[in-house]
Amino acid sequence: THQHHKTSQHITMTSILTPNTTNTTTTTQQTQSMPQSASHLISLLSYPDPELQQQALQQLIACVDDLWHEISDALLDLEALSEDVDAPDTTRKLAAAVASRVFFHLEEPVQALRLALEAGGEFLNVHDGSAYTEALITAAMEVYTSSTGTLLVTAATDAALDEAKLLQIVELMLERCYADGKYEHALGIALEARNEGKLREILQRVHADALANNTPLVAANMLSYALQTLTNSTAVSSRAFRTTALAILVDEGYRKEGYAYNRAELFQCLQAL
Repeated sequence: THQHHKTSQHITMTSILTPNTTNTTTTTQQTQSMPQSASHLISLLSYPDPELQQQALQQLIACVDDLWHEISDALLDLEALSEDVDAPDTTRKLAAAVASRVFFHLEEPVQALRLALEAGGEFLNVHDGSAYTEALITAAMEVYTSSTGTLLVTAATDAALDEAKLLQIVELMLERCYADGKYEHALGIALEARNEGKLREILQRVHADALANNTPLVAANMLSYALQTLTNSTAVSSRAFRTTALAILVDEGYRKEGYAYNRAELFQCLQAL
């Protein structure tokens, strides 16, 4: 009897997720359309059935951009589920992904980024160009360029971000810049973040492209942009980093073949050093 009751309950709850269908055109259209309310899906999150929770979350992720104002009431439950160590990995990631979307619509991009990092790369494609993705990339760049600690935190929101996962997003963003030929964007990120390794890597890529594609003027323009940025005290406030970066600019740029640079810039760079 107990087993029969449990099976009946499972069938009943599954029927909430999957409405009955008939052969009428009206019912078919209703089934294919988005739900008008997320309340029944939210209610399933409290059931201790991982399969039902996952099904509910999968439907929530599909409708969250339309029903985020309603789903926002369940943010605490979604975050709790995303942090539940006893929940399946898929459930935790789905809950984090839904909560991330809600925070995006609430215009809290750093919180949205925090949860997107927890959800994993399958829910954040740096190449899709959506408003959601671009907002999170912007937030990631701002945190990355303004942080100096091993645990990345923004004072405005106290949202602790996983450094390793954040750096993965930054790396993917830089790779997108390389693929699109937007080296100035990548260079700006490296300079603002005061990252000597990335600055050297970008200049090496620019040099390799200049040799491979016979584009010395493009490479020279990059050197000019970098020099102007580094000699602008308001753009790069750290004198120590500016000195190191100028030395890298000489080693990886002005003293390498394949650049059609202005010799006066080299003298300006050496004088600054």
